Amino acid sequence: MSELALHKDRLHWVDTAKGILILLMAMGHMTQRGDELGVTCHAMEAIKWTDSLWSPIYMATFFIISGFWVKDNQGLKDFIIKNAKSLLLPLLVFSYLGGIFHELSYEILKHTYNADALMYPSLVISLDYWFVLALFIAKCLYWLVCKLTNDERLRWVISGLVYLIGVLLLKVWFLPNYVCWKWAVVMMIYLPIGRAIVKHLTSWKAFLLAIVLFCAVWFVFYHFDFGFPYTTAGMKNLDMARALPSFVLCVTGSFVFLKLCSLVRRARVLELLGRNTLAIYVMHWWIEILAIKVMRNYFAQGVWLSTAATLVTIAVAVFIPCLISELLNLPKLKWILGK
Repeated sequence: MSELALHKDRLHWVDTAKGILILLMAMGHMTQRGDELGVTCHAMEAIKWTDSLWSPIYMATFFIISGFWVKDNQGLKDFIIKNAKSLLLPLLVFSYLGGIFHELSYEILKHTYNADALMYPSLVISLDYWFVLALFIAKCLYWLVCKLTNDERLRWVISGLVYLIGVLLLKVWFLPNYVCWKWAVVMMIYLPIGRAIVKHLTSWKAFLLAIVLFCAVWFVFYHFDFGFPYTTAGMKNLDMARALPSFVLCVTGSFVFLKLCSLVRRARVLELLGRNTLAIYVMHWWIEILAIKVMRNYFAQGVWLSTAATLVTIAVAVFIPCLISELLNLPKLKWILGK
């Protein structure tokens, strides 16, 4: 896939891939919210059962997709401004709007809650969204690597060393992880991986090799119960012993996933989600909490009702932020998002 093809038109399959990934994230977080509220059902347990297939790699895949469009020919000022407008400004906007929506929803729906599950309303801007902060810092780090040298091989060496240093830093407890900088150091390597992967997505040999490697590494972790390393918040189980296997899982799993997505011509609903992943990421959690609390009695019913409640929760958690984001992207309002 050429650089020209990447920038000429919006790639619908990339939006499809991001849409699937954000759905997986919403599903995974829903089971966490359910555990926090003491709510579970067969559908939630089914989601947990598939967790080891996608949780170790899906956030790394987001970084890899971001790497498709990473540029190293911009000045520092232009680079910072562009990424701040595309990442940090929407984070502030959607976080504040999320607080407003949560406040209104709380007042409207509070009498439908179980009294023991109430959460006091709040209207604050939260910056506790590790992916956005880590992606911004990782992009800045990789920009610096590109400015240090034009030698592609040396860039790979530096990126690999940064990855290993990041994994080591995860265990250095006395260094605080302000603005998720440790996780950014770990995840930076997936930006150049994205630049490399996109050039080989047309190769079926690479696809078959990626499947074999992914299945082999995944089977070893699963069969011997080594504990899957995660590239999600907290970087669970990621240490020096698992650094290379985790890297192989993320690269091969992402390649297989993206190759399959590249074969999809159009999937408009998933594309809608993919265009609005940032809004969904920032705003979905409080919608899930509200929905689970309101429908908590249905989760205790039979398979059909509890599954329907699960699907409704996931649907509202992703589509309400989509609606808000699409409204803000209208010509007269998109200035709010810095566009």
